[in-house]
Amino acid sequence: MRNIKINKYIYSGICFVLLFITIFSFQEVFAGKDDTASGWAWSGSNNPSGNLAGFGWISTNRINCDTDDNGTSDGGYGCPVAGTSISDYGVNIPDAGNNLSGYAWSERVGWISFRSVDLVGCPAAPCNARRVDGGVGNPDEIHGWARILAIANAGANNGSFNGWIKLHSEIADPIAYGVKLNETNIPMDLMNYAWSDEFGWIDFSRVIVGPIPDLVICPSSFAMSVGAILDTKLWLGGTWGSVTCAYISANLTEFTDVTSHADSSWVSVDSGIATVDNGANMGRVEGVSNGFTTITATHKGLTTNAYITVSGSGSNCGNGVIDTGEVCDLGASGNGVCPVTCSASCTLNSCLCI
Repeated sequence: MRNIKINKYIYSGICFVLLFITIFSFQEVFAGKDDTASGWAWSGSNNPSGNLAGFGWISTNRINCDTDDNGTSDGGYGCPVAGTSISDYGVNIPDAGNNLSGYAWSERVGWISFRSVDLVGCPAAPCNARRVDGGVGNPDEIHGWARILAIANAGANNGSFNGWIKLHSEIADPIAYGVKLNETNIPMDLMNYAWSDEFGWIDFSRVIVGPIPDLVICPSSFAMSVGAILDTKLWLGGTWGSVTCAYISANLTEFTDVTSHADSSWVSVDSGIATVDNGANMGRVEGVSNGFTTITATHKGLTTNAYITVSGSGSNCGNGVIDTGEVCDLGASGNGVCPVTCSASCTLNSCLCI
């Protein structure tokens, strides 16, 4: 690999060409919002003059700038001005053994294509951007090339740029590098760097792969008595939004029960009010004492909560000892109604707050 010293006049000329092409190509619809990649890649560093060199932020999906899916930009760094019409683009990363497709967008260099038809004539075959199976215990890899279309289309005005981005090193390369998939999380994310002779390293670690599924505890909000036991379930499924337990119940084929999965864990925010089992009976909740608390479940980097109200009293209310499930106990003759501090159910009387 080599660093290219860019004459400032050539650089200015190609930037003008890029700006012209990208502005007038931005309205073209290239891909779909359902493409599997989302998030941002980054290429940039400060050159000796203090200016940014590189692509800057590279968006791999329209939803990065249009989170409400209304066809216009939300604004923000790396996105078109808020309210600007935005194309429905994205990069699709398929299962291992298949080619990538679609487009990413950089505000500095425009469209970056992963489509096989745009990658013909790459510096070293095979040209297709593709997902390669990493084998047992190893992450899958992204090999092949991507290309900056504005440079490819600039012809004689390309200023000696070629616009190729190499996604992964090959055996003959002197330095090993390349984009890989981190498959331990849901959704998966990318790792490591690609290389451009003109712009340097491109960091893909902020790109996720696959829609973000819902993780839901059912029931997600409930009341129980002191000493009562309830087995909750943890469901994984859906895409890009919240779902209710009622929806899950009616569409079970869309969800997976991960209640006791090896990658799931459970914890109670306040075990003095309610406990949740993280062992043999994962998801089993038991009411301990009156109050409100939350249980939290996680699965492969996703987190969700259920909200619990515990009420009732322990079986020993009135024995003069504050047992599990009791807030107070003044004995059988001391408990009662206001203005007595301790109620007949061994909770504090509400008159104390008046």
